[in-house]
Amino acid sequence: MKKLLLTSDALSTRKIKKEFLKLINKPIKSVKVLAMICPNMKSKDSKYERITRKAMRNIGIIKKNIIIVNIRKKY
Repeated sequence: MKKLLLTSDALSTRKIKKEFLKLINKPIKSVKVLAMICPNMKSKDSKYERITRKAMRNIGIIKKNIIIVNIRKKY
């Protein structure tokens, strides 16, 4: 079964990290994550991508399993 965690603050707090880790029933190295970010117009887009990626890497998710989509960007 797929699981979904909705947060407006990525994995930036201990409580959110704890809840995220409770949701998964497999080794953290096998977790795949899709993060959709929507930075405000005044900030640099890459800042939020960098912060989000770093938070996920810090809990053990491997780089190739992290996909970040900036929904403000025009593709």
